[in-house]
Amino acid sequence: MIGSPAQCIAYLFNQKDGDYEVKRYYPKRSNQANAYYWKLVELITEERRKDDPQATETETHRELLADYGTRKRNEQGELIFHTFIYGKEPTEGYYTRPLANVTLTGQNSGVEDGFIVAEVKGSHEYDSKEMKALLDGTIQEAQSLGIETKTPAEIEEMTRLLDEKHHTE
Repeated sequence: MIGSPAQCIAYLFNQKDGDYEVKRYYPKRSNQANAYYWKLVELITEERRKDDPQATETETHRELLADYGTRKRNEQGELIFHTFIYGKEPTEGYYTRPLANVTLTGQNSGVEDGFIVAEVKGSHEYDSKEMKALLDGTIQEAQSLGIETKTPAEIEEMTRLLDEKHHTE
């Protein structure tokens, strides 16, 4: 159920006994904000290639998600953590930086050094609030490299148009 507080209360009032979760709703990220994010990823990568010709947009995207992305949570609202052994970490799906180094012991593997990470959501899962945080961090990164970005007013306009569209549907 998505609606005003009064609409939600009326809806819940008519439901059977049980547990219900109530949380603030944010509309899905806008295509315009997503397109602008990817344009900035492209420009940041071009700038990085001046020092590292092997830099890729995928690498830039993963680093931005690690720094400014939203951490994944389980159904109980707890952060999701994973442990990896150095040299055996996955190449896909984990957009995060190590939080702590650990020493892992196992029956068959002996002692190995590893690290713990918090799982980060992929940007395709973001709502408008999460996308705004990612975009704000990406804009800071771009500006630190001397890349011209949209003005705060233009960014706000993207967000305002998304909110207006959502409330008129």
